[in-house]
Amino acid sequence: MSNTKSKRVQIAKRLLVEGRVYLQGCSGFVCEVLGVPWEEANSLLGQDAHSVGSGNDYSGVEPGDVVGWTRPGTMGHVAIYIGEPGMKLIDVPGPGKRPRKLVNGYGGQMLHSSSKY
Repeated sequence: MSNTKSKRVQIAKRLLVEGRVYLQGCSGFVCEVLGVPWEEANSLLGQDAHSVGSGNDYSGVEPGDVVGWTRPGTMGHVAIYIGEPGMKLIDVPGPGKRPRKLVNGYGGQMLHSSSKY
């Protein structure tokens, strides 16, 4: 794991413990982890995000990667991949919510890894 990705994991875990509310939801949280302005929220997955799996099997991602999904007609979702036993991902489930850890990922939802971060 690169030093940059290691720092992302540390920041995400610290923000999870702090438990602040994120008015902009998952995008606001991931922007803070990355240290990028909110104006970049719509491009967090980049132009060429690639599939990394579903359920509890996310091959091809490393701790600290930005992952997410989009569906036609929806806003989409982003998270930070942690990849540890008991903490697969850290995300914010929606606007005005606090960070949470996800033990088993998003079930059958197919995740994509950011091509930008």
